[in-house]
Amino acid sequence: MIQFKTVILLLIFLQVIFAQEDPLERYIQIGLESNLALKQQEFSLEQSIEMLNEARGKYFPSIDIGARYTRAGGGREIIIPIGDLVNPVYKTLNQLLIAEGLPPTFPEDVPNESIPFIREKEHETRIRLVQPLFQPAIWSNYGLKSDLNEIEQLRIRMYKRRLVNEIKRAYYNYLKATQVVDLYTRIKDLQTENLRVSEKLFSAGKATQDVVFRARAELSQTEQEQMHVENLQRQGRSYLNFILNRPLETEIIKIDRHTVQDPATLNYESALHHAFSTREEIEQIKQAISATGKNAKIVRSKYYPGINAVLDYGFQGVEYSFSKDDDFWMASLVLEWNLFRGFQDKAKLEQVYLERKKLSTKEEEIRNLIELEVERIYDNLTVTRKTIDVARQQVESARASFKIIRKKYEEGVAAQVAYLDAQTTLTNAAINEVISEYDYYITYANFERIVALYEF
Repeated sequence: MIQFKTVILLLIFLQVIFAQEDPLERYIQIGLESNLALKQQEFSLEQSIEMLNEARGKYFPSIDIGARYTRAGGGREIIIPIGDLVNPVYKTLNQLLIAEGLPPTFPEDVPNESIPFIREKEHETRIRLVQPLFQPAIWSNYGLKSDLNEIEQLRIRMYKRRLVNEIKRAYYNYLKATQVVDLYTRIKDLQTENLRVSEKLFSAGKATQDVVFRARAELSQTEQEQMHVENLQRQGRSYLNFILNRPLETEIIKIDRHTVQDPATLNYESALHHAFSTREEIEQIKQAISATGKNAKIVRSKYYPGINAVLDYGFQGVEYSFSKDDDFWMASLVLEWNLFRGFQDKAKLEQVYLERKKLSTKEEEIRNLIELEVERIYDNLTVTRKTIDVARQQVESARASFKIIRKKYEEGVAAQVAYLDAQTTLTNAAINEVISEYDYYITYANFERIVALYEF
């Protein structure tokens, strides 16, 4: 029984925690985990990591196995005049034997030997180990790949930052459309009631028919505007689900706009300093400049010799045999040093230096662009924040005016035109308040991206 109560309390606790979870943060986590474009960027990062591993592998020895079996014919021959050398000697010895009354025993027709320069049959099977001892290009290449890997990581972070910004903007736009739809629904209820009252007054002969027509026209216009906003709401839901890689019809958790926290802002100097110290674009260009330095070292390394240690062990022979009589080994120090390449290396080095100058100029341009972006977004944020106060004052004024006109209209003192105009003014003010608030949140989301405030 105690265990059952414990489970119930735990479930209630989890439900409370889940209910308190910020839906927007949850959507951001879903996007960071599921967005297909982000996954493509992550695959590029994995490729960069493997390229770095490939560059690291050049420090270690390489081991190869090679086997060769050859059948050949023709070609040059090496003549060894054995017959020309020994036949006269053997002939003289035979003559001496005959003079002594003995039979001749030495052959006098020994042929000359002919050894072909190319073996008719030959095989070689060997294992070769090559260990770089002095190869400056390998060290510089590893540094270059490391810088490129850093650039890929920064590109992932930059895309994540843009993805978070896109999710926030899509979510706020959806909430904005949802709030406006709700406003139109409440307005329709008032206008429907106004139409009913107008028709009743017209039937009783207390109002002219134009009152009915005006009430019906106002209701039709509201229905038309609501359909337009509902379409924007559906599109906003589909777009947000598309970013999150979910079915487009998936419902979005709605929150009241007054529960959205008013984000705190930095002053302009702090925002600019944070952008300069955190924006991935600046770090990327710095890594790119560093990569050109490594590339210059790779080009300069061609002016130096390369030294490798080479060890061969294997078997050779006419027939395939792997006995101790057929094996061989050979150890070598191999030096390669290119002395002249028609000034190609000098031209490549100059190209690298020019690329470095171009990137340095690009860094200055990026800094100027970031400063411009921070200035613009900071001004926009300030204006949109003040707009909210103005919009709220308009709503208060319009609500107070509508309350007075409505009371007069119910007492028969005010005309319907004045009542409908006051209602329209209040409607527009309420819609403007919703739009102003969410535009501020969207502007702050852009401010957050430009100043690089969101922490991963």
